[in-house]
Amino acid sequence: LHTPGIGNICKFMSSNKTIVRLIMWGNNINDDGAVHISDMLKQNDTLKELVIFNNHIGIDNNGLIKADPLTTKGKVCIADALRYNSTLQMIAIDCPRLHYYKPPYLDPSLGLALPRFDPEVGKAFRTALEESKTAIESIQIGDIVDDPNFNQWETTLQKCESLHSLGSECNAVRANRKVMRWRAINALKCRQVTRKGNVDE
Repeated sequence: LHTPGIGNICKFMSSNKTIVRLIMWGNNINDDGAVHISDMLKQNDTLKELVIFNNHIGIDNNGLIKADPLTTKGKVCIADALRYNSTLQMIAIDCPRLHYYKPPYLDPSLGLALPRFDPEVGKAFRTALEESKTAIESIQIGDIVDDPNFNQWETTLQKCESLHSLGSECNAVRANRKVMRWRAINALKCRQVTRKGNVDE
């Protein structure tokens, strides 16, 4: 699709009232495309799931990792849009499983490698989620355990009652008891149930 196609889809989705799932992975979305997606999320109040990974990380016909056109700027732009969206429940911009690819998928002679988790992207998503009335339950923004500020996700989980999946189920996540505690509380909707006073539930 590239940028023009992404722009057309996002323009249509901005006012659409029926589509709840939008999957656009594998379309080489760059930072310009991210702006279209951000604008769409600020206006759309129906979409529940957005999947756009595999756009910037993928295997070409020669078995090599492709380049990354979606930079930190584009990812932060998408994160910022979550401040204005109260219906999206799942967003996936980077699949953690891709980070487990080993040679021969990576060709050292070309200097290609999967990008490390960007702390700026993590901060942008944490801030947007903490400062908004979000409905986000699941995010996939990369291998989140590589975030040097990983422990700060505990605060995000405390403030965002719906968030329970950080896109990674590795041992490093399970080993963090505080993070796992808040994930479980949110997944079971404990605070909502308590406020309603429904003892049976």
